[in-house]
Amino acid sequence: MVSVIIPVYNVEQYIRQCIDSAIDQTYKDIEIILVDDGSTDNSGTICDEYAERDRRIKVIHKKNGGLSDARNAGMNIARGKYIYFLDSDDYIKKNALEELVSFSEKEQAEIVSFSVWMFSDDKNLYMPPQRRLIKYPSANGAKHIIQLFKNEKRWFPGAQTSLFRADYLKKEHLSFKKGIHYEDLLFSGIAYIRAERVSNLCSYLYYYRQRSDSIMRKSYTINDLRSYCECIKGFTAEKKKCTDDPVKTEALDRLTVFASDRFINTYAQMKECDRKGAERYIGYVLRALSSVKSVRCETVKIKLTFPGIYSIIRKILLPLKRALFG
Repeated sequence: MVSVIIPVYNVEQYIRQCIDSAIDQTYKDIEIILVDDGSTDNSGTICDEYAERDRRIKVIHKKNGGLSDARNAGMNIARGKYIYFLDSDDYIKKNALEELVSFSEKEQAEIVSFSVWMFSDDKNLYMPPQRRLIKYPSANGAKHIIQLFKNEKRWFPGAQTSLFRADYLKKEHLSFKKGIHYEDLLFSGIAYIRAERVSNLCSYLYYYRQRSDSIMRKSYTINDLRSYCECIKGFTAEKKKCTDDPVKTEALDRLTVFASDRFINTYAQMKECDRKGAERYIGYVLRALSSVKSVRCETVKIKLTFPGIYSIIRKILLPLKRALFG
């Protein structure tokens, strides 16, 4: 059985398409856990309507606690051999779970990764180029992370891009850290680092909706910087547990550099009035980067040392890049 966990918060415009994509899966041995995280629109009512029509659907109504809290609530009651996280404004391919389960069983993998297809209903939104498909051999999670960074120069940390074995998550006591943004970066990073076998299914199985009103597109605040610091703290703590493993150390260093780069890019987009207190976070990230030895991070250090200059440069170069390359 696959437990499909769908956190729901004020998405009445999209939730039906999302739930329908889970119900209509060619793989039928599933339970769908809808976690209504204190929605103030009709999302909770829609969830109850679906639960009345399909006995595989369970609904949790809870006080708003954020995405991490909602996912954790779903994990607490999940009964499946596998756990899959689906965001309520997105949807999955009709045969996604069938392909993932079959591939996981064949590879005996704790995690199966795959790719997402980004789309938007808003034609005015800038859409980055689609992530190219690259086939990666099965390996431990740390090697998989290193391969991703070397080949694609980036990491897509969304939990929705992976199928997890439930017994693995339970054994490692893995859950989402509450009270921060970018919880996927920390959760997926640690989950991959500890996994003995990660397999890659070279296919687009997930449709990721870009929304102008999503949390990722709202104005940044000091909490965004704090959240990246929490991710970096998590990677630093994990690195202390595996100092005798050079592969894990390199993977964690790469994750630290990646989070640090995202930190400074976020800082560069913040309004001056919202940056109060940012200096202490910049100082922490610089100290964390000083322990990075296995990969080069001089460029990120320079950005962090001169954040004001970098902000000005970014405001000039980013619109130019989009104009030239789309």
